[in-house]
Amino acid sequence: MSRARLQFDSLGRDYDLIAPNAWAFKTALSTILNPSKWQRWAKRFMDHPPKRIVDVGANIGIYSISFALAFPDAEVVSIEPSKRNYDCLIHNIQGFDNIACARFAADSTIGNIELSLPSIEQRQQAEWLTPELEEKIDSSLTLLTMHGDSGKHVEEVAACRLDGVFQDKRVDWLKIDVEGNESRVIDGAKQIIMRDHPLIMMELMEINQKMAGTTVEALGQKMNDLGYLVEIMDGADGVFTWNLCPR
Repeated sequence: MSRARLQFDSLGRDYDLIAPNAWAFKTALSTILNPSKWQRWAKRFMDHPPKRIVDVGANIGIYSISFALAFPDAEVVSIEPSKRNYDCLIHNIQGFDNIACARFAADSTIGNIELSLPSIEQRQQAEWLTPELEEKIDSSLTLLTMHGDSGKHVEEVAACRLDGVFQDKRVDWLKIDVEGNESRVIDGAKQIIMRDHPLIMMELMEINQKMAGTTVEALGQKMNDLGYLVEIMDGADGVFTWNLCPR
C-alpha cells in the first residue's frame, strides 16, 4: 500500500511522518511548528496546564503531536477508528512518550459501527469540493464517516462512549474532529463534560452535519445547553473550527 512521507527537523527533533497521501499533510507543518492560534486561546481559559488531552478523531496524529510538544507533562490520548489512518498514527507518534493511542470510534453507543466515504449525492451541496480536491480527500480517507453511503472504503470498527473510557480519569481538554459524528460523541461524553468541564476544540463541516441529519446551529445549541460558550475561530465555505469553554 503506497503512502506519502514528510520528513523535517525542528528544534533538535527529527520528524518522519507518513499518511495515506500527501494531501493529509496540508496543514502538518503549520500545526506542529506554529500552534500559536489555539495556544493563545487555551491560555486565556486554562488556570493550570492540562494533565490529560483527548484527541478524538486523531487521524494521522498531527494535532496529537502538536499537543504533546506544547504540553510535555500532559498525557495525550489519540483516538482514531480507521485502521489505515491508525497505522500511520502509530508510526508518527514514535518518540513521544506522552502520547497513547486507542483504536475505536467515540460514539453515543457501545458496539460496532460501519464507516464509509460519503457518496457524490451527499456532497453536492459543498461548492468548494471540486472533483480534483474530492479525489485527494478520498484517497487520504479524511472524510470517512458513519454517515457515508458510497460503499467505498467500508470499515467496521468498535464504538465506545468516552464516559466509559474515562470514567475514573479526569479530562482537561477535548479535541473533536469526527466528520459529522460530533453530536453523538458529545452524547457519549456528557458525564465527563459535566464532571470535568474540559476545554473543547471542535472542527466540523456543514455538509457533514447535514449527512448526520442535524445542523451546525443545533450542535451549537447543544453545547450552549451544556454550559459552553462557542467561539468561532475559523468559518469559511461551511468549514468551522470552534473553541468552546465552560461558562
